[in-house]
This record gives sequence, C-alpha cells and structure tokens, in this order.
Amino acid sequence: MPDQVVDVTVLLLCYNEQESIARVIADVRAAFKDQKYFYEILLVDDGSTDRSVALAEPLSSRVVRHASRQGAGAAFKTGVLNARGPIIAMLDADGTYTAADLPVMLSYLPEFDQVSGARTSEQGTWPVLRTLAKWLLRMFTSLLAGKRIPDLQTGLKVFKKDMLLPSLWIIPDKFSYCVMITLIFLCRGRRVKYIPTEYHKRTGGSSKFHPIIDTVYVVMQICRFFWLKSFDRRWEQD
Repeated sequence: MPDQVVDVTVLLLCYNEQESIARVIADVRAAFKDQKYFYEILLVDDGSTDRSVALAEPLSSRVVRHASRQGAGAAFKTGVLNARGPIIAMLDADGTYTAADLPVMLSYLPEFDQVSGARTSEQGTWPVLRTLAKWLLRMFTSLLAGKRIPDLQTGLKVFKKDMLLPSLWIIPDKFSYCVMITLIFLCRGRRVKYIPTEYHKRTGGSSKFHPIIDTVYVVMQICRFFWLKSFDRRWEQD
C-alpha cells in the first residue's frame, strides 16, 4: 500500500555484495515478520560493479543508486535523506550482523534516541591487530567525549532520524560515518544504549578495513569532529 505510513526504514548500504545481499534482506524480512512495525527496506548501492542490484531490487522496497562509488559515508547520507520512516535501522549488507536483533533494539525506543549493537567478537582479517586498533580508538574517543563507548564503529544501529539530520553535514564520505553517528548523539547529550550482539564472518571476500591505514584515517576524522564541535558555529546552530 503506497499510502501506508512507514514506521521504520531499514537501511542497507551496498558495494559489491552479491554473495550476501539476498540472504541479508531475507533475514530482515524474517526479523520483522511478526512485528508491529510497518517498515521499508531501502538499499543504497554505492556504484556496485557486480550483480548486487539485480539480486536486491526485487526483494527491496526501494533501491537508490550512485552512478559511481562515492564512499560508504556518502551512501549513508543518501539513505538518510531518502528514508521515509522517522526511525532508521541500519546494518551491513555483508551478513556480519544479526538482523533478528533489530526488533529488540527498536523496543528501547522512544526511551532511548539511539540503540547500537556492541560486538562480542572480532571476525575480520588480522584479528589481534584489529582488536588492538579498535580498543585504542575506543579509549581515545571515550576520553575526548567523556563517555564510555562499548563499540565505536558498530554498523548495527537504530536511531531517530530527526536527531541526526541537522548534523548530517559533519559526516564524511568514507567509512568513518559509523563513528560520527555515535559521536553526534553522545556529544549532543542524546540517550544512547548498547546491547551485546553477535558478529559473524563476512560473506564473500575480505574486509575492506585496513587496521593501520584506516585507523589513522579514523583518528583524523575524530579529531576533525571535535575541532568542528569546538569552533564551527554550525554545531551550535543545529
């Protein structure tokens, strides 16, 4: 029914995920099957060169495409701006997160403004190095934010869209968008909750995250965030 009001937009960001996308969408539909929410599945494809869109289009409510790859942060911003629901639920399209957690997370709204999944394991390549890099990042950012952050880079979140929209300009176009979402909510005094979640080995290919190069990039973005928070008047006007 096209006139039905959407309660929740389930946002999937996709770049060359043909091996997992159909299963992830099926998992989302199974998770919401007996729920009270009227939801849509919005897929934002960031210039995939494989069959991801062809596989996902018949299964999704809507697909928005970038003509060429612009970055995960750019795809996320496109998704937020195109979401019809006042609540956005997001997870990765590579099968690493548990879609069944989403209704549990949604149950904490509206008491909380954002609910995130805190991963209980590390499934990427170079797990020891990745774990150390993520721990150092989390401690560094927690110190700057003055808040304990159980999982800084989790891609499993539900949040109130209207509380993020005014600060969307802060989010860079690359993958550190998850970090920025966390910081925007925490540093604006929003109510944020974490729940433990399983993290699975990704389907198809290796992780795109490099534990050294990308950690340096994320540190730079974190420093940029706190600089903007301190000196950019737009932060005060949001």
